[in-house]
Amino acid sequence: MSQLGEGNLVTGWIIVVLLGVMAVAILLQPYLILFEELNRRGKPWTLENICSRINVYQLALSLSCVFYLYSIRRLFLENEESESNDLKVYSATSLGLCESFYVLFSWKRSSELVKSQVSSKFATALKYIVHIAPLLYISPGVFLLLKWQKAHNIGLVLNGVLTLTLDGVFATRFLRQMLELRNVNISVPEEFKIISFYGLLSCLFCCLCVACFAATLLMNPIPDSHALPQNAPLSFYITYNLLLVFLVLVASTALVMKWRLGHPTMFARESVQSLVRDFLSVSEKDGAVRSKNPL
Repeated sequence: MSQLGEGNLVTGWIIVVLLGVMAVAILLQPYLILFEELNRRGKPWTLENICSRINVYQLALSLSCVFYLYSIRRLFLENEESESNDLKVYSATSLGLCESFYVLFSWKRSSELVKSQVSSKFATALKYIVHIAPLLYISPGVFLLLKWQKAHNIGLVLNGVLTLTLDGVFATRFLRQMLELRNVNISVPEEFKIISFYGLLSCLFCCLCVACFAATLLMNPIPDSHALPQNAPLSFYITYNLLLVFLVLVASTALVMKWRLGHPTMFARESVQSLVRDFLSVSEKDGAVRSKNPL
């Protein structure tokens, strides 16, 4: 078997395993929402509570990740040029959806804290950027459909930079708040530690994911990140598999955070966003010093 065949076959099986992980994650989400998030807090099973924005973003992120993994597996094992072109568009679009829902989820989780630390103008601008970002994330798939290869590649790079920038802003807000509270000797609630920890962890996985994606662009002998590589080195397949693993870890981190917050020993309250809002209110009363200057 050629190196190309071996690399594609191994990648195909790794994707099967990752699809299994994501399938379990998706099946667990209804349980976490209905029993861990609603029942344990005495909240009714209403459509509004079940389909809150953060729950919808989380589920959409997981589904988009599954679509991307499926399209990539087909692409790595597909030999028909006509079907391969369609799969390239499909994979580029599903990747854009992954980035879109991840950024929307991160904003919903972090918006209260961000607004408390930066100027109102900066927070408003950030809000608009977050809600416009999905149009930018989807654009590489549109460019690929129109066969604008150069625009497609540039779009992928810019989207990666945008994701890292936004996620970096969200993660550093949690880190800054925790450091400030420690400086004034205020006890940090366990729930806030959990949200901060998983926010920083998801940002780390996101950075690694983008770094691997950039590396595959440099190693892929074909100037198309969604094309089937010909005679690619072993390092390409290793890096690409790491990219897929980190992508699944990004999607799974949000689910693990929800489980940790909903666990009885964590004394979770109503939602991630309300936890942050309540905590900021308490820390303000206790005299916590928070920055009022723009970034």
